Amino acid sequence: MFAALAASWFPLTLDAQNGDRPGEPQPEVWRDFEVPPAPVVSPEDALAMLRVAPGFRVELVASEPLVEDPVTIAFDPRGRLWAVEMRAFMPDVDGHGETDPIGRVVVLEDDDGDGTMDRSTAFLTGLVNPRALAIVEGGILLGEPPHLWWARDADGDGTCDAKSEVGSYGNADPDQLEHTENGLLWTLDNWIVNAKSDRRFRWRDGTVEVERTAHRGQWGIARDDWGRLYYNGNSSWLLGDAVPARYLLRQPHAGRAVGQPHPVGLSLVTDQSVFTIRVNPGINRGYEKGMLRADGRLARTTSVSGLTIYRGHQFPAEYRGDAFVPEPAGNVVAHFRLDHDGFRTRAEHDLIDDAEWGVREFLASPDERFRPVDCTVGPDGALYVVDMYRGILQHRQFVTTFLRRQIVERGLDRPIGLGRIYRVVWEGSPVERAPVLLADVDARVRALAHPNGWVRDTAQRLLVESRDAKAIGPLTRLVASSPSELARVHALWTLDGMDALEFELTKKALRDQSPRVRIQALRSGERWIGHRFHESDFVLALMERANDTDPEVRVQLLFTLGGFPVGSASANELRLAVLARNTDDPMVRCAALSGWRGGTLGALRQLCERADTVERSDGRVALFREFAHAALRGRSADLPSLLMLVETECREGQLWRAEAILDGALAFARVGSDTPRSIALARRPATLERTDLPETIHERLSALSKTITTAMVDPLTLDEQARYSRGEQLYATCALCHGGFGEGIPGLGPPLADSSWVIGPPERLVRILLHGVAGPIEVNGQWWNETMVPVTSLGVFEDDGSLADVTTFVRRAWGHTSSTLTAEEIARIRSATIERVEPWSAAELQAVP
Repeated sequence: MFAALAASWFPLTLDAQNGDRPGEPQPEVWRDFEVPPAPVVSPEDALAMLRVAPGFRVELVASEPLVEDPVTIAFDPRGRLWAVEMRAFMPDVDGHGETDPIGRVVVLEDDDGDGTMDRSTAFLTGLVNPRALAIVEGGILLGEPPHLWWARDADGDGTCDAKSEVGSYGNADPDQLEHTENGLLWTLDNWIVNAKSDRRFRWRDGTVEVERTAHRGQWGIARDDWGRLYYNGNSSWLLGDAVPARYLLRQPHAGRAVGQPHPVGLSLVTDQSVFTIRVNPGINRGYEKGMLRADGRLARTTSVSGLTIYRGHQFPAEYRGDAFVPEPAGNVVAHFRLDHDGFRTRAEHDLIDDAEWGVREFLASPDERFRPVDCTVGPDGALYVVDMYRGILQHRQFVTTFLRRQIVERGLDRPIGLGRIYRVVWEGSPVERAPVLLADVDARVRALAHPNGWVRDTAQRLLVESRDAKAIGPLTRLVASSPSELARVHALWTLDGMDALEFELTKKALRDQSPRVRIQALRSGERWIGHRFHESDFVLALMERANDTDPEVRVQLLFTLGGFPVGSASANELRLAVLARNTDDPMVRCAALSGWRGGTLGALRQLCERADTVERSDGRVALFREFAHAALRGRSADLPSLLMLVETECREGQLWRAEAILDGALAFARVGSDTPRSIALARRPATLERTDLPETIHERLSALSKTITTAMVDPLTLDEQARYSRGEQLYATCALCHGGFGEGIPGLGPPLADSSWVIGPPERLVRILLHGVAGPIEVNGQWWNETMVPVTSLGVFEDDGSLADVTTFVRRAWGHTSSTLTAEEIARIRSATIERVEPWSAAELQAVP
């Protein structure tokens, strides 16, 4: 018994791994379970082991040697299946040879039409860890960090004839293999988006236009029929954007003002539980509490990967729009039923009854080497699952001693060079084996009404790329009269992508009977903003939508109006009118705020002058509070002007508006919190000295005055400035999860900007950096339930000096005015917590003075 107990945990030794946390015990919990063996099985036997939801059938499409180590796939218009092979990924547990140029792109073909691939052609070889592809004219766009290639097949024989670099892609640092761009997803509006990225691309005439967007996800990105984007983090099943992120980027305080919803990066699944059908101790931190169930199965997500939204026509109709999400560490693919109610999306985890395990995921295997890393829907409407089929899933940069010992003892490092691709079909529907024919303009236009999203997307792309003038007439008629709202939407965006959308057609689409078409007409119609002849006419057309019966259309109307220049009086008046009539809708307030770029205080003044904002309502109270909060977030020096507006409102008898504005200022100052904000002004506002204002105003001013200082923040000394500059460079590693501006990345890391954990007592921040923090933890009003590892385990923060540098940066960046730290102060805190081996909890940190 003593021997068994002694073997159940081990301290870190000289063979410590990159993923180890200094001094942390890693109990060998796998020895407490009956871990089944994980032998390599044939593709046919692996297929037989798969358990899928009732009514479905799984078919083997391809396997080694036709395809090896696949990470993503795509179909071309001929029905050929393209696969990206990351052959150099973790050749052994130490990653030796991971930068060898052995990656490939292969083209798989089904010669006899039976649904099984018969032939594999190496399209492109000699690649270093390729990770993403998109089918484009003449070939593919390929992401091979740091390169974005356009690789072409001039003669159609399946091999690359020419390759040119059309942009950058990702990070070539081999240590960041898990944390760099991927995706290359063609979207409804003809842009190409990525995960683990804040860029989107527009492909046109052999060139790539790059535009900044929201930073999204980690591995995998998908879209639904109406253009909403979905993604995930390794520990988060599903996140999504309710609206295009570009609207919130133009005004960073929209959706972040107190009380407003933030419709980008929504966490759609609150419970991250996973239900497998085998014991799963072979995960990186299986020793941590809550990672494994009592029976040894994976309890919660840890390696969520390339998801898809089902947009096909082979499954029953109730599956349309649902999400299928792989979890390769658990050897499963999960199914989530998505229900949309306005801008809210509810995801229901669909679990299957299982006689042995109680419940299981939609697709599951007892084979530990089943590694589903990507999903997509094919031309036949079936769900395709990419299985990297291997023992090692974790990259060397994060492997723990706990995992390494299992890999070695259980022989999970060999063999390599395998891979399978499966097709999931509904048994009650036929599977179309013949490729969809999209050879001419007429066929492509007709295909925009096809029930399969892949067919519609491909037809749209081909039409946009060709810009064939013969398509304009049929596309125009499709927008005007097709019975399919999806066809009308695709035709609208196809014309936009061809630069052939006429203003009169935009006007007609704005009157469409379908609110979803009207929303897309508003978005595509933004091309008329700034147009020499049609901008004023576009405003007139938008006026017809001011009283639209659909609330989502009204919200989109405000997003669209926010794109007009400040000097457009008619657009501004329309925006104010729509806002004033719909203040009870928080999304209306968010959309309106997104359009005032740097002029939120002016917007407040205009709202105060309107007769339709005189009567008090809960929505109007929220409006004035949120806009005041956003105005100060944008420029705290505007506080005196804001207080003068409060005085004016008091004189006009609008006490409730004055109170709401001050409540927004108090929220900005974080009055009542553990970390009140210090508002530095050149002089104290005269409003604070007035004694003739109503009592409710005086009380608020008194609380606000305690946060105001006329002592300006001391500038950084030369030594502090040097630490700040070095810390800014080091922060690039932190930005992978927390965003380049400290805004946070949904599903990966909470915001650092304005976070009390950053700008509060420095002892708390340093403890987090040294030992990590385990959720649940509240950050800026949102709850996070992840575990942050110590930054000392990342390989770039090697001494107290580097920690002093990065803490100095984050405590003085983004408008922060907190004290800086020295290496000596870091050393003192390190010494005081030298016995600590586990991540801190929020309660423990809050107890630190």
